[in-house]
Amino acid sequence: MASYQKSSSAADTPPNTPPAEPSPSVERSPAHIEDAPLMRHMSMEDYFEENEYRRKERLRFLSKHARLPLLVLAFIGGIIFALSLAPSMAPAPVPAPTTTPTNVIPIKFAREDMLDIGSGLSLWFRTWGNRSSGIPVLFVHGGPGNAIADYGHSNSRFFAADKYFVVEVDQRGTGKSQPSVRDDCRNSKYYMDISIDKMSHDFELLREALGLEKWLVFGGSWGSTLSLDYSTRYPDRCLGVILRGIYLNTLPEFDAVFSRRLREFDTWFELAAKDAKDAGEPPLDPNDDERFFRVYERMIERCDENSKSAIWHWHVFENNLMEEDPKKLLDPNKIVDAVLPKATSVAFFESRLFLHGTFEDPVDLLDRVDRLKRTPTWVCQGHRDEVCPEEYAHKLVDALQAADVPTKPYFIDSGHEATDPVMAKCLKNALDDFA
Repeated sequence: MASYQKSSSAADTPPNTPPAEPSPSVERSPAHIEDAPLMRHMSMEDYFEENEYRRKERLRFLSKHARLPLLVLAFIGGIIFALSLAPSMAPAPVPAPTTTPTNVIPIKFAREDMLDIGSGLSLWFRTWGNRSSGIPVLFVHGGPGNAIADYGHSNSRFFAADKYFVVEVDQRGTGKSQPSVRDDCRNSKYYMDISIDKMSHDFELLREALGLEKWLVFGGSWGSTLSLDYSTRYPDRCLGVILRGIYLNTLPEFDAVFSRRLREFDTWFELAAKDAKDAGEPPLDPNDDERFFRVYERMIERCDENSKSAIWHWHVFENNLMEEDPKKLLDPNKIVDAVLPKATSVAFFESRLFLHGTFEDPVDLLDRVDRLKRTPTWVCQGHRDEVCPEEYAHKLVDALQAADVPTKPYFIDSGHEATDPVMAKCLKNALDDFA
């Protein structure tokens, strides 16, 4: 290590001054060696002062520039900590897009509307399903005198909402169509001239109002009668016809249905016989169907307290005729008030339409089936159907096949109702075959 020592001469030393002690050597750091050309005289005190200054400067430098990496480390640590928290803080997954078309309306959200058909009458109807691309279908309810409300949402079992566009309508005077006999028995006065051809025309007015070119026609019991009448009057508007429980509205059929097969018939008949006797008329013959019906129609149209008994007896006879469950049989002597509005509608419209179509202006549906040559037709008929005897379904199938109508008949082990599992399967198979 090099050292630097200040020299002195005798001339510079005052007299009588003792010799100066040699100065201690001063070590220099390598940095100072590199700075050798700038070296200067430095005392020990200066040396320590300068070292202290440089030490403080280094500390200030480290303190200032060490903050950035510390901040970076703190930021990274925060991210790691956040990611380790509960999963609930993670971003919510994006739901997969729905595959249900927005234009498909389920039956429970069916759209309801009214159609003015003239003469102060209007039809209530509802639509559901796929309006844009579904197969249009007209559901024709039974009775006559029933209503869509009697079926609830049961049609959703047959018609998939994404595949069909379903039109359900309360026939004139029934259900929510106005004026309604269900609302008030006295509204029957507006329908004394009702006929099956007018009811078919109502459907045609509705089809036009909805802007449908054609539709599939689907009906059972009285609905099969009205479906056949409509389709043979307007065959070019029908994609196909599916029928259940055939009723052709003929006199032999009428006699077969309204016969003394149930104990309720005697109770039903006795009420009419008493009314004829009280009116001073000749005794009523139980085999005189036309007069029997006219006496009942007269009792129903009075719309008084006595009418309720006549209406209820009518309803009980028909209900017990088709009912296969003993627990659901009704008592003709115990009126159920909640059911009476429906019973009133059915009793009035059945008596009026059956009298008109069987005796006043007979309808021959079999004579018109040749108009369905280009209309595929399916028939589902139960062997145990007491309301619509199987014999008349065979007559219809024979007439359809003789007229070269594309026909698929199914005679099955079921009762009258569409709720019978075997009947329901037959109707579903017919729909699958059609589609």
